[in-house]
Amino acid sequence: MDSFEPNNQILLDARSDYYGGAPHLDHVKLISVRQSNATTDSLKNGDVDAACLLDVDSIVDLVDSGFPGFVDITPAGTLLNVNMREGRPGADLRVRKAIALAIDPVALDQRVNGGQGIPTQLLFPESWPWNNDIPPIGVDPAQVRTLLDQAKADGYDGKLSILTAKGQTAEYTAVAVQAMLNAVGFDATIDAVPDNLVMTKRMYVDHDYDIGASGLGVTNADPFPRLHSSMHTGASLNANGYSDAQMDSLLDELGTATDDAAKKDVLTRIQQRMNETLPWQPWGASPNLDVWRGNVHGIKVTFDEIMLFDEAWIG
Repeated sequence: MDSFEPNNQILLDARSDYYGGAPHLDHVKLISVRQSNATTDSLKNGDVDAACLLDVDSIVDLVDSGFPGFVDITPAGTLLNVNMREGRPGADLRVRKAIALAIDPVALDQRVNGGQGIPTQLLFPESWPWNNDIPPIGVDPAQVRTLLDQAKADGYDGKLSILTAKGQTAEYTAVAVQAMLNAVGFDATIDAVPDNLVMTKRMYVDHDYDIGASGLGVTNADPFPRLHSSMHTGASLNANGYSDAQMDSLLDELGTATDDAAKKDVLTRIQQRMNETLPWQPWGASPNLDVWRGNVHGIKVTFDEIMLFDEAWIG
């Protein structure tokens, strides 16, 4: 590492003793661009050589423009984390269920992505191989009000804080979620932090939030690692403090399933238990685009959407 400027850039120098031989490039500069449309413009103008994008509009734009790259669409790519630790509104299952029934993923996708996304409340959308016959929980404003009335009768004040990072997609999402929640009786406010680094720390390290949009990126090839790390009691990505003995057993069973039929059977029961306990709330699958200019060669993309540059070259 030559230099590290938080929220700005990281400059990496090639190592002559790198595993497998010295890289072709002398340096790689990783820069932070908050707005995805600015990233798209920088790529088209030649100001950057490669980029990773999550915004649907920008992805469609670059795919249509013919840039080389790799697109992957991952289940649970967009979801709502709900902190259910003691003292947080989400500790009450009635509140978690009211939140889930109040937010319409289709309407949310229309407002944020212009309807170009893949919205669903299910872990795996209908066209995915692991999809099952478990129905989504649905959207039901009347039931939301009933659940809220019950929670408020027991002392809940209806307040929710929506944690979000600054940026067009994130802020559009937060505003749309706030509107849907407040329309059915919540008193939701937006807590905007400067960037994703701060948001990640607040959510996954400090656990200082009520609700906030996130993404899990479950892979179709092997759903087990991400599901286990996000829902198992005490797991590394379990930002919500979710703990359910039945779900723990199901996740352990998924990890030992030896064929696709057994995996699908367990995933069906996991979806059912998710609908009952709401460890987090899926909003849809999401595309990821790793993209580069036509004169860039040798970039490899890993199973987990990480771009490797050790064999990359420009020419």
